[in-house]
Amino acid sequence: MAAHSVGTKLLPESIYWTQLLGKEHFRGFGQGYYVWLPLWQFVLAGLYLATGIDTMLGGIVVSATSLGFMSLITVLVLKRAHFDRRHQILGATLLLTSGYLVAYASQGMTDVFSAMLLFGSTYYLFLYLGSGSGRYLAGASVLTLLNAMTRYEAWLFLVIALFYALYLFASRRLTRGTLFNIILYSVPSVFFILIWLYYNELVSGSFFGFASWISRNVVQFPPAFSYSPMMTLLNFAEVLLLSNGLFWLALVDFSGKETVVTAMTRFGALLFLGYSVFFLYSTYVGFSNGWVRLYLYFVPFSVVSFMSKDYRGEVFYLILGISIVLGILGFAQNAVMNQVASP
Repeated sequence: MAAHSVGTKLLPESIYWTQLLGKEHFRGFGQGYYVWLPLWQFVLAGLYLATGIDTMLGGIVVSATSLGFMSLITVLVLKRAHFDRRHQILGATLLLTSGYLVAYASQGMTDVFSAMLLFGSTYYLFLYLGSGSGRYLAGASVLTLLNAMTRYEAWLFLVIALFYALYLFASRRLTRGTLFNIILYSVPSVFFILIWLYYNELVSGSFFGFASWISRNVVQFPPAFSYSPMMTLLNFAEVLLLSNGLFWLALVDFSGKETVVTAMTRFGALLFLGYSVFFLYSTYVGFSNGWVRLYLYFVPFSVVSFMSKDYRGEVFYLILGISIVLGILGFAQNAVMNQVASP
């Protein structure tokens, strides 16, 4: 490795250029460089170059801002459904009853950012289905692409969305032209996914090298519930309660008149079902640790669905009260886990 002099010191080339460019506070993500999708690193690096904010603090800023946008989208969804201002504010506030959502909004990880992108892309997609406006479909396409570049779960959500569009077309609720437009909406994300798979093949010798690396390095010791149906189901129940409280009950409740909000939350329930099948399988075989944070995607969908249901007052406040208690427990559990994990 070449060396350069800075004053009277001789420095390795990498350190020389780091100090010359003033980037000694920027921390990269070298380990498993072909594994982790790139957008989160680009966002934090861009934020660092623009403001000088350290990547750890930058991650917290982006996560907290994402929770704010999630609240804004919740207000817009409820406003479009003609809920009054009080209900709109309540709906946005209910997001804070998920202790894990609040915890991860302050930890600077991809989870809340990705959940916001999924919620936003779904909102724009259903605005397009309701209005036929191309700008809404373009917005949904951009947000879906950003999510596909952030977390692998977004790939599964995209597949579910395409199958949902095919189902609507088969049941004659979508025209051929609308179906074609939705296929176009998916093209940028599909193109990126193919490029990323090819990149993995070039680097690791396998199109799914990232999955092999994760199974070797992230889930080194399969959890106790692996290959135990009962323990897997109990872990699933814990994850649902600590991530969404009881709001997920509203997500799978299909009662109520057909509206844009109803259609959107029913699609959210389809995402919830499809992801649950994957989650149960991956935790059962030991590929996943079954973390609560993996269900944060569905918190805004379940909150909107909960607000749109015509529950009796005592039922509404009972579910709300239980969810607040579970949210506190979830936040406390996450805090304890972080304390244990800290060196």
